[in-house]
Amino acid sequence: RTFTIGNSVLRSVARDWQVSGSMVWHSGFPVAINGGSTGAIVGRPDRVAGVDLELPGNLQGWYDGRTTVTLPSGRRITPPANTYLRYNPDAFAGRVVAGPSGTIIADQFWSGDADLAYDAIRTDSRFNIDMSLRRNFRLTQTTTIDVGLDAMNILNHTQFNGAYIGGLGNTNLTNNPANGQFAGTASANNYGTRNQATYNPRQVQFRIALRF
Repeated sequence: RTFTIGNSVLRSVARDWQVSGSMVWHSGFPVAINGGSTGAIVGRPDRVAGVDLELPGNLQGWYDGRTTVTLPSGRRITPPANTYLRYNPDAFAGRVVAGPSGTIIADQFWSGDADLAYDAIRTDSRFNIDMSLRRNFRLTQTTTIDVGLDAMNILNHTQFNGAYIGGLGNTNLTNNPANGQFAGTASANNYGTRNQATYNPRQVQFRIALRF
């Protein structure tokens, strides 16, 4: 309205528009860790000292459900189809003890020392802007037309909204290094993965309402 517009019709159309918007910018939410705790008093495993929470970059990526991955520990897993692998399941472990005749059994009544969640294990970050443009046109004393334009994800960013899996499954009781199995490790193949779910792409909605 600060601009001078000579034409009265243009002036009446160009003025009094309201612009609003909202922005979301976060670094992701912590993922709760559970499982790998067979026999434990609590539902949490032990944190394995010296093992990185995140896998090396060459192991991170999308998997098809048929590709077997060799973890830095030498253990092998097959991530589910259409999932993105990021976090290292061998960063956590349960407790086992030797049983009769060389068997391996889960320890009982222990308490895992892993935290409920870790700052370094988070969902993906997100940056999103929504905007709205609206104007009220008065036709008569009691009749108005409300015109609005709403744009969601105005920058059209592709943003994943699937949470990474924090469930480690049961404690592995099989020790067979030749086959990539180690006692005490987690049994789940989907820990540290997320799916392909995304937030909506840019959507623009025009609305008009007659009020009388």
